[in-house]
Amino acid sequence: MKNGLSNEQVEESRRLHGSNKLPEPELKKWYHFAKEALTEPITMILIIIALFQLVLGAMGVMSLSEPVMIIVVLAIVTEIAVKTGLGIQKSAAELRAKTAVRYCDVVRDGSVQTINKDDLVVGDLVLLRTGQEIFADGFIVEGEISVNNAAINGETKECRKIPSANYKHVKTTSTAAYTDQCSLFAGTVIMSGEGKMIVTFVNEFNVLKPEEAKPNDDGTYEVKLNVPSLTDTMEGIQLWVYSKDGTKKFVVIDPVNIDKEGKTLTVNLNDGDFFMVIADAK
Repeated sequence: MKNGLSNEQVEESRRLHGSNKLPEPELKKWYHFAKEALTEPITMILIIIALFQLVLGAMGVMSLSEPVMIIVVLAIVTEIAVKTGLGIQKSAAELRAKTAVRYCDVVRDGSVQTINKDDLVVGDLVLLRTGQEIFADGFIVEGEISVNNAAINGETKECRKIPSANYKHVKTTSTAAYTDQCSLFAGTVIMSGEGKMIVTFVNEFNVLKPEEAKPNDDGTYEVKLNVPSLTDTMEGIQLWVYSKDGTKKFVVIDPVNIDKEGKTLTVNLNDGDFFMVIADAK
C-alpha cells in the first residue's frame, strides 16, 4: 500500500466506485423559470380569473381594463422570476468554476503525483499536510494530524487522528466516527500535523446520520451548518442542493435561519445531499 495504486487499479476503482467529481447540473432555460412561475397556485388562479374576465369583456358584460391589468401584473411577476432564477443559476455556475480546480498530492505507482480533487478514487493514498482540506472520506494510515470537523458537525474543537494497527474500515452511519481515532471526512480541514490517508468513499458528503436525528414531516432533517466565510455583507443567501436520490437534479433552497454573527446556517436537507452555499456580496 505504501506505493499507492497503480494506473490499472485507479481505472478499475473509478469504474467500480466512480470519481470524486460532483455531477454537473442541467442548466435551465428562461422558459423553465417562466413555467415554474406561471404554475404556482396563486398565479394559476389569477390566470383563470383573467381569462374569465376577458370572456365577459368580449361579450360586453364588463370592461377589459381589469383582465388586462391582471395580465400585465402576471407578466411583470414572471419576468422577475425568470431574471432571479437565471441570476442564481449564473452565480452557482461561477462558484462551481472557482472551486472546481483544487489539488492534492497522492502516491501512485510509487511516486507522488499532484492531481485534481475530482480525480481521487477509492483506495488512493493521499498525503496530508497542515492547512489542507480533506476532499474525500477515508482513514489515516501514517503520521499524526489534528482536524477541524466544523463543516460536518459544527464543532470547532480539534480532533486528533492517528493510525491504529487494529483498525478495520467499515462504512458506518454513526456520528461517533467524526471524533474517533482514525476516520477522516470530506470537507474537514487539517489544523496541524502531517500524514497519509486511504480514500474509502468519493462523490458524497453526508451532512447527517438518520438514525441519530429526528426527521421533519417531509422526510428532511434540520441541520446547522458552520460557514466560516459568512459575513454581514452577504445577502440573498441560499443553498444549491443536489440530491443523490429522487429527482437527481439541482434545486435552490432557502435557509431556515441565518446567524451571521455565529457564522451558521440552519437548513433542511436530505441525508447524503450535496450542497454549496451561494450569496450576493454587497
